[in-house]
Amino acid sequence: MHTSFFDTESAKIVTLPDWMAWASNQADVAHRVVLPMIQRGSVWAPHKILDLWDTLLRGMPMGALMARNSPQGSTVKILGEIQTRESAEGDSDLIDGQQRTLAIMAGWPPSGLKDSMRPVVIWLDLIDAPQEEYIFRLLVTTTSQPFGYARATRGGNAISKLEHSKLRVANAIWKPEEIKDEKALWKSPDFMPWDANFSVPITELMENSNELSNFLTSRLDSYRSALNQKIDAIKSSKNTEANPNSDAAIKYLESKYNSLPSAEEIIKRIPTIQAALQNINTCQLPILRVREDILNDKEPQDD
Repeated sequence: MHTSFFDTESAKIVTLPDWMAWASNQADVAHRVVLPMIQRGSVWAPHKILDLWDTLLRGMPMGALMARNSPQGSTVKILGEIQTRESAEGDSDLIDGQQRTLAIMAGWPPSGLKDSMRPVVIWLDLIDAPQEEYIFRLLVTTTSQPFGYARATRGGNAISKLEHSKLRVANAIWKPEEIKDEKALWKSPDFMPWDANFSVPITELMENSNELSNFLTSRLDSYRSALNQKIDAIKSSKNTEANPNSDAAIKYLESKYNSLPSAEEIIKRIPTIQAALQNINTCQLPILRVREDILNDKEPQDD
């Protein structure tokens, strides 16, 4: 049976895993996080999403969120979607914290999350040196930039779009039908963000946190094999198709293959990654209660 999120409390402390289960609007949870109709959609730039994930991986506080018990019968929106529904008991209107919650969804394991809730993928590079202020090298792919962004030199700096010369080569590597479905592209065994060394989506690291050694060594073998197949396929197509970027594509893929780490190098990083993932699982959020009539006289303050 669902109950109101706030009873007489002025604030609640919840774990991040609980908050994300509620925010994904699963049917079998005690509460559900929704948006009042006045809230706008996701507006955070990629570098801000990476900043937040660096904060979580370090185990640092991400700040308080603000919510209220959703008025029964009001129209509310589902986070990350355009659909609306009538509010029900157990719903909590998110007044301040939508952008942070959506940014966390980008890297959260997929249980209960629809693809529409995840237009962004956060990647953690297991070998490459991190941005100066980050604990890991973090990268992002989005529906507008499916191959990733140009390398950021410092954490917190805005990330620029990938250069046109690199985009031309990327389009010579992956077929148009692969690029059109970017979510399938990101799951392809031969794909990683353009400037990645050896990167894995944070969602997959979290899903396999109890068996990282086997998972990552298997992932390394799969990527190495997929790169070989892609190189051979492009070499074969050169004999039948005129593509001015074929040589550059082969050179790029061969450089990726030759720079891949050994399994031993990967295993050395696992304790640091496990500690960072544990920081996420134990993260606690203060949820501050605001007046039920807060939207009657002022705009919500979204982060």
